[in-house]
Amino acid sequence: MNSAEAKKILIACRPGTDDLRTPEAREALELAHRDAELLRWWEQQRAWHDRVRESFASIPVPSRLQARILARAKIIEVPWWRQRIVWQAAAALVLLAVLAILLWPSRDGATFRTFRSRMASTVLRAYAMDLVTNDMVQIRSYLASNQAPADFVLPPGLEKLPALGCGALGWQDRRASMVCLDSQTKGTLFLFIVDGAAVSRAPSRSEFAAIKSLMTVSWSSGGKTYVLAGSGSQDWLQSFF
Repeated sequence: MNSAEAKKILIACRPGTDDLRTPEAREALELAHRDAELLRWWEQQRAWHDRVRESFASIPVPSRLQARILARAKIIEVPWWRQRIVWQAAAALVLLAVLAILLWPSRDGATFRTFRSRMASTVLRAYAMDLVTNDMVQIRSYLASNQAPADFVLPPGLEKLPALGCGALGWQDRRASMVCLDSQTKGTLFLFIVDGAAVSRAPSRSEFAAIKSLMTVSWSSGGKTYVLAGSGSQDWLQSFF
């Protein structure tokens, strides 16, 4: 996760809710504590949220409003467009609309290309597997117990490779699986799996793409979307299918 991705996650977190307890939010906060510029931005966002809450709290409630509503009174002392409460309510609605646009999580962030880039970036940085084992049964069991896809199907060439371990990664409001395999010739192969419903515009057939120093091949099958990443060429990755 980079600074820009962390900002997208944190700006959608609503103060006073459980938003900051999601795996993605915790990862973004951890990055903020290591990135001084990102931390300053986050502190400014929190201060802005506080000011907004104070602004809402300062809007006065008209006297006898409850009694008027209950009595269904139709009292118009002055033209409605000149009443202060009307303008205050209109301002509050506009502010709420702006907040909804800024804070509501965008589905644009759940595209397949974003997922592929995020997963590749994970292994390009320093990373650690949650479970280190060559036992695929243990890997599937661990992933299932952490709400990550475990009923994935490996292409024939990948089934023959020794497993190294796995990890359960945060993706939007779901979990993605990372399975690490020993390619035996060009280091570790990283296979990422996510439920197809968790990404939009996923490829229906094999799609190759270079992500920085990694070559990736992606495909969809059985309701799952897969991304295989490694340090070899396109032909090398193709050889596992």
